[in-house]
Amino acid sequence: MMKTVDSREVHCDEHDLDYVSTVTVIHDREVFSPCPECARRNIAEIRKEGMAENARELAEHDATHSHKQKVSRFNRVGIPPRYRDRRFQNYRAVTAEQKAAAAHARRYLEMLIAGDCSASLVMTGLPGTGKTHLACAVANAYMRKGGEVVFITVAAMIRKIRETYRPDSELTEQQAINAFRDLDLLILDEVGIQKGDDKEINLLFEIINERYAYLKPTMLLSNLTVEDMERLLGSRVIDRLKEGGGGVIEFVWSSYRSGGNVETLKSVGGAS
Repeated sequence: MMKTVDSREVHCDEHDLDYVSTVTVIHDREVFSPCPECARRNIAEIRKEGMAENARELAEHDATHSHKQKVSRFNRVGIPPRYRDRRFQNYRAVTAEQKAAAAHARRYLEMLIAGDCSASLVMTGLPGTGKTHLACAVANAYMRKGGEVVFITVAAMIRKIRETYRPDSELTEQQAINAFRDLDLLILDEVGIQKGDDKEINLLFEIINERYAYLKPTMLLSNLTVEDMERLLGSRVIDRLKEGGGGVIEFVWSSYRSGGNVETLKSVGGAS
């Protein structure tokens, strides 16, 4: 129980000062308010401690923000300018097979937006058949919904990871791998064009497997056939990429750039 009893004139020995103190009884014990000089000193100490705490918090925030900026700079590889206006609305789907490819990509986008998608989508086929257009249509729509997306070639991703080997690198190799691992959606283009030495293949495996383990969706674009991709990545990796409704779309019609028409489209792992 606490109550104020009265005021008394008292003397502060530390400051050799007479002052009127407010006396408060707390559980039958009298507590005297400090002299003005003691009060000013206490307030100054509290302010000093508060400023120090704020400084510590600010330093911790700056360190965290600085690291995030480093990772952000590392990941600042996006959709190429040529493809930034790619939408489903301006995808040229004339045949039933082209429309099936677009519908499959739209379903994948809907899964991403719903937030319950850890599946991956593989697009394979000849150059110029619309793989990049549909992939960027997914990416642009997903980013408008707030998703964090990076579109990057496998070769460029590997170069960025290898940049961490420099003595002056701001990131470690593991931090670089984690940055790619933690993205909401990673789109890897030109799978199979890289040199293909063991180190590069292992880095590609590691990114794909880390994202699989962390339930992160990945899109892979390649001019290889599915059979060639299985030889490159292994059937186990391809099987993992097919899980959860993502699947594989094979674009095997003639190039749009040459004005060719669709010959056929195969869908594996849930595509129409």
